[in-house]
Amino acid sequence: TVRLWHVTRGEQLSLFQHSDFVTAVAFHPQEDKIFLSGSFDKKLRIWNIPERRVVDWAQAPEFITACCFSPNGRMVIGGLYHGQCIFYLTEGLRYLTQVDCKNRRGHNAKGKKVTGMQFLQDGTQILISTNDSRFRLYQMEDYSCLGKFKGNENEQLQIKAELSPDANYIVCGSEDGCVYLWTTTNTYVPAINPRLTGHRKDRNDSYECFKAHDSIATTALFAPQFVRDQVKFDPSRYSPAALGAKPSQAIHLPGSSAQGMILVSSGYSGEIRVFQNRGVPLKS
Repeated sequence: TVRLWHVTRGEQLSLFQHSDFVTAVAFHPQEDKIFLSGSFDKKLRIWNIPERRVVDWAQAPEFITACCFSPNGRMVIGGLYHGQCIFYLTEGLRYLTQVDCKNRRGHNAKGKKVTGMQFLQDGTQILISTNDSRFRLYQMEDYSCLGKFKGNENEQLQIKAELSPDANYIVCGSEDGCVYLWTTTNTYVPAINPRLTGHRKDRNDSYECFKAHDSIATTALFAPQFVRDQVKFDPSRYSPAALGAKPSQAIHLPGSSAQGMILVSSGYSGEIRVFQNRGVPLKS
C-alpha cells in the first residue's frame, strides 16, 4: 500500500492499495494532486490523489525498484531489478527508450537493482544508483553515459547517490558506515599514456570519505543553499594559517563551493547527523 499524510496532521489522509510490495513513490513536481508508484507487480502507476484512482499505468518487464518524474513532469522513469531504466512520456505512459545501467563484463554483467534516480534541476542529466556499488551520470539529450562513479559499498540496501545543488559534487552513504563524496568533473591527467593504464575520463573512482556512523550509512544528502545561507560561516577561521599549518601543507583546490557545505546523513540504527565542511584538506 501507499499511505498519504499531511505534515501538519497526525492522522492518515488516504490509502492507495497495490497488489504487491510498493518499492518507490514520487510526487509530480508541478501537480500536487498526482503521484507515481512502482511495485513488485511490475507496474508503474500514475495516481490522482483526490479521486483515489489510477489514471495511467505501464507494465514493465521486471520488478520496479525505483521511479521518478523529470523536473518538468513530462517524463517518467522506472528503475528495474536488473539495472534497466525505462523512460516513458507522462501522458499515457508511452514508452520512449531505455538504458542498461550495468557493466559489460564481469560478475555484475547481469545487472543489479536500481536503487535511486535524481535529475539535475534543469533536467539535462540524470544520476542513477545501482546495487553494484556504482552510479552513473547520463546525458538526457542522447541518453549517453557521461561518467561512472565507484568507491562506496552498496550491494544490498536501497542506498542512492545525491547531487549537490550546484551539480559539482556527488554524495552517497555506504554499507561500511562512511559517507563518500566525488566531484562530477574528472580533471585527472595521467602521466602515462592512458592506453597503457586503462585510464578513462568517464570513469571516476577518486573520492573522499569519512566515518559517519557505526552502522550502515543509509542516506546522505546535501543541505539546500538556503540552509547554508542561514548558517554563519567564516572561511578565514579555517584557513591553513588559522589552523597552524605550514604554507607547504595547504592543498589548493579549484573554486571554493565545497567550503561551508552541509551534509546530512542517517544510520541504520536510527540516528541522523549533520556535518559541515569547514576547511580545506591539508597534506600530512
